[in-house]
Amino acid sequence: MNRQMFLNFTFAAIATLALSAGVGANDARAEMSKAEKIYAALAKLPADARAKRIEQGAKAEGKVVILGTGGSRGRKLSKMFKKQFPYLKAEISRMGSQQKVERFIAEERAGRHLTDALSVAVPVLGLPAQLDLLARYETPLAAKIGPSFKGLRDPQNRWTPWYQSEHGMGYNTKMIKAADAPKKWMDLCNPKYRGKVSFEPGETRFLLGLHAAFGMAKTEKFLKCLGQNKPILQRGHSNRFFLMMEGDHAILGDDLLWRGARGLKRAPDKTPYKAVWTAEVFADAIAGVISRNAPHPYAAALFVDWLLSDKVQKYIVKSGRAGVTIPHPFIPAHAKVITFGFADRATVDKLHAMWGKYVGRKKKKK
Repeated sequence: MNRQMFLNFTFAAIATLALSAGVGANDARAEMSKAEKIYAALAKLPADARAKRIEQGAKAEGKVVILGTGGSRGRKLSKMFKKQFPYLKAEISRMGSQQKVERFIAEERAGRHLTDALSVAVPVLGLPAQLDLLARYETPLAAKIGPSFKGLRDPQNRWTPWYQSEHGMGYNTKMIKAADAPKKWMDLCNPKYRGKVSFEPGETRFLLGLHAAFGMAKTEKFLKCLGQNKPILQRGHSNRFFLMMEGDHAILGDDLLWRGARGLKRAPDKTPYKAVWTAEVFADAIAGVISRNAPHPYAAALFVDWLLSDKVQKYIVKSGRAGVTIPHPFIPAHAKVITFGFADRATVDKLHAMWGKYVGRKKKKK
């Protein structure tokens, strides 16, 4: 399912769900779901009693259905969770964030409340939030989240951030000297970088980061001049990083940053890479989310709390990413980090339209 089909499908679901419930979104909030009533009761308990009650409830439920993190990191985390909680039959599917949201909304639209919890990038949660599918879940473990990550939290407790994902800029130090490297995002419009910078082909999270940092007008100005500088569009962050390391091109726009940092730590002599810390870094959260209609609410709470455990946080940092309870492993204190969440459909559509107009489409020859 492509992005536009996804948007049309999910927004059509808003009316369907509202009509089937017989209420609007504001009215729906007036009554807590079964899972939310449980969470409200848990919030009144002391921490130790709360943790014990969650474990007892999870054991009684005996099952949890999770849409989890993809890739090798997801496989490792799945094994860790199942090993720590052998009394649960854990059904964990690993896929990308948009795929998770598509599946979750499709289930709810069909009235099949199958999923208990998700590990998902917050910027894709706009539609589930508008559909009022996310449980309000307040956990005392969120107090462990460090000061530099507080901006990732949701005041309504609809998600619990457990690691941070960053988008920035980096370059190949064999191809560009430090003195000639870009220092800010608008520098990528300089003709000397023409045809030397790669980007993902219209990534929502990157576009939302630009919007959060610069606003709509300046983002449009940047995309317009960027398109005139003939950027390279290649799909896959890892793929682009390794291509740049091999000399295919000189600069990564929309760089996830962690892979370069890990390369410098593991094999500095073989990693001709440097991040541009004078340019804004766009940061969003990967978060634990519970379905408002979770069939196994205690097990779902157990999973979300587990994501903030010392064991998981240490693993995520070891894997190269930024856990939220531990000081950031590689971003320097002087870097300007812009945090952002999801946006409304009109904003996302407008950003993608600008990308398509200036960057993503080839101009017809006259």
